[in-house]
Amino acid sequence: MRYLTKPILTLLVAGSLLIAYRYATAATAVTRHLTPGCANNGDGTAATCAASGGAAGAYNHIDNAFNDISSDYPSFVASDVLVTLQVHAGTAVDVTGQATFTATTDATRYFIVQALTTDRASGAYAGYRLECGFGDFCLKMNTTKWVLDGFAIKQTVPDGSGKGAGIWDVDLSSASEDGEVSNMFFWYLQSSGTANTNARNAAIDCSFCSGSLKVRNNIMYNWRNGINAENFFATSPNYQFHNNTIIDSRARGINVDVSKASGDTLRMKNNAVKGSTTADITITSTASTQETANNSTSDTSSPDGASYQSRTFTFVDATNRDFHITSGDTGALDRGTDLSADANYPFSDDVDGQTRSGTWDAGADEVTTTTTTTTTTTTTTTTTTTIPGCAVTHKGQVGAVCHNGQL
Repeated sequence: MRYLTKPILTLLVAGSLLIAYRYATAATAVTRHLTPGCANNGDGTAATCAASGGAAGAYNHIDNAFNDISSDYPSFVASDVLVTLQVHAGTAVDVTGQATFTATTDATRYFIVQALTTDRASGAYAGYRLECGFGDFCLKMNTTKWVLDGFAIKQTVPDGSGKGAGIWDVDLSSASEDGEVSNMFFWYLQSSGTANTNARNAAIDCSFCSGSLKVRNNIMYNWRNGINAENFFATSPNYQFHNNTIIDSRARGINVDVSKASGDTLRMKNNAVKGSTTADITITSTASTQETANNSTSDTSSPDGASYQSRTFTFVDATNRDFHITSGDTGALDRGTDLSADANYPFSDDVDGQTRSGTWDAGADEVTTTTTTTTTTTTTTTTTTTIPGCAVTHKGQVGAVCHNGQL
């Protein structure tokens, strides 16, 4: 969220508990904490570091968190719990090879991994940061319902081998399953060798997904594909991709192939996609239910017509990966449509957790304006001048002369 000075509505700050409100549930709420950099791995019951291994305090690594929560609650359904893992910035990057979460969940008893307030990425590689090395993926959510919100993922590899996805092949194998990725920052960094040409080298790869996948307010930088949804043998996938900013993909920013799926749904609105080598947006075949609107691209691939194609995007500091848009932007600024009352996936926040207002911007960031009031005070000075034979008060006058007691 960037602040400019021009008259508009007063800025409202969105609550950090958006996810909890979105998915209200009667299940028992359980909160665990992960703080990288702690010397000891705690039991997850507090954000501070544990005095010794297994004592009260934070997990110190995402693998430890996933393993312990899965061990405590192999079935969220049987335990009747909704578990939130709050991830904190800590004093170090959380480095993993590949982290997989496995448990039995359902529509009201599910798993949230979320960063709040100062632990959020807020559109940058900041806050809680998960970094992965060589491998097929950083995270795999092997469960029915899950939410990932507000943190950063970086895939760092020495060469172009392996699939190298941020979130890989999310396990949405039936129409009842539901995943959500929101307010994240995804960054792919390859240090040497031939660039990765695997289509599944994506910030979010969902090549075998059925069920529902909702993706909003994310920034994705330098992957082969930002979002890759190829639908190999999937049935009834339900995709909702809204207000994502996708930059410099080495193939496609958003790649959707519904030719092999049946009963599929694609809703895609307000995305801002720039600098993809092959195409900013590719949609192969037409979904059974398909809605696209206000998707802005730097090339001619936007499905929403010429006014959303060949747009110029201006970011605060693209060199240093600050992809908030500026006041001079013409690609995303005021190019979106209001989704706060959307029938299928309503939301009103941006990647910084601020409330969108007025004409929405495309992409993850909303430029929000505030009102500046200038008060001018006029002061009247009264000067009293005494002249022999008369006393006269002159308001702002100098050098008056008294004649017979009159001015």
